[in-house]
Amino acid sequence: MGCSDRQSGKPNVLFIAVDDLNDWITLFNADNPIRTPHLERLAAKGAFFTHAYCSSPACNPSRVSLLTGTRPHSTGIYGNKSDWRRALPDAEATDFPLALMTYMAGNHAVRTDRWRYIQYVDGTEELYDHTVDENEWENLAEDERYAGVKAELKTHIPATNAADVADMEQPPQVKSTEYKAAATER
Repeated sequence: MGCSDRQSGKPNVLFIAVDDLNDWITLFNADNPIRTPHLERLAAKGAFFTHAYCSSPACNPSRVSLLTGTRPHSTGIYGNKSDWRRALPDAEATDFPLALMTYMAGNHAVRTDRWRYIQYVDGTEELYDHTVDENEWENLAEDERYAGVKAELKTHIPATNAADVADMEQPPQVKSTEYKAAATER
């Protein structure tokens, strides 16, 4: 579920999971109303699976199943309002993969089950402990007690940025009326 460098000899895998993507995007069919040229370009460079299945029709149990490798009938999580932390009290934060997000060039965030670390292009940083501050009110980045946590999360920030996408073909705008018309035809 992450990327590794080529020198390690391990596969370089990018796994993308999206809630409610549906199949109305041009990645699946060129006649679909939602244009996705960047996803199409990415899919053309690797393996693209057209038949995906989920363990539950609801987001929360499906997501927990994907992240833990455990089916809903084992976790007891069947609906979106189920609290997976209560249902899986022995799950460690390390059982869940981290997420790396990039906002424009040079702004990166790393998220684990417990922590969120943000590094901005101007060098400023933010660190939040979601076990005690789920709304991110208290920035812990300058607190020396969390220097080790910050240093560990910082290792996941890319050393270089991806190429600027300004010169890439931009998707044509789809008017909401086109989208609604295509949706009613289905």
